[in-house]
Amino acid sequence: LRGTEISITRLAEIFRELELAGAHNISLVTATHYIPQIIEAFKIYSNTATVEFEDVDSGRWSYGYIASAYRAGIIAGNSDTTFNPAGEMTRQDMAVIMYRVANLVGLGLNSADVTFADGADIADYAKEAVGALCSAGIINGTGDNCFSPLETVTRAQAAKIAYELMNAIGGAN
Repeated sequence: LRGTEISITRLAEIFRELELAGAHNISLVTATHYIPQIIEAFKIYSNTATVEFEDVDSGRWSYGYIASAYRAGIIAGNSDTTFNPAGEMTRQDMAVIMYRVANLVGLGLNSADVTFADGADIADYAKEAVGALCSAGIINGTGDNCFSPLETVTRAQAAKIAYELMNAIGGAN
């Protein structure tokens, strides 16, 4: 049997509906899960992109997506030589990726101060991204005026952020 094909916009809506219904931990997200979806949704794929992280083998199914994201400047490694594609993605790292996508597509978000109660826990490299995305209404906190920067992103949260960014650039329908 084959399921019904749906758009990435509808997938984001489904994950958001599940999150609103209380299913907050439907599968945690890794870069291997998230990067291909972002590359496809924002049409950033490059057939000629390469990357030389020791932990991203050129035979890996997600290699072209990771290489395209690296080439476009929306991801960096965990070090000069590694990326950790199977590691769980934190909320602050997702914010940085999506902020870079927003800049890449010319959205031009305004910088804003981070006002979350746990703002001191947000890494310096992520504060501008979190502030700008929050100010634009693309990302929000997790409740009790917290951002929870080190929590692992759920698929519902990741889909919601992608959906909101697509809406902000006029691409979600």
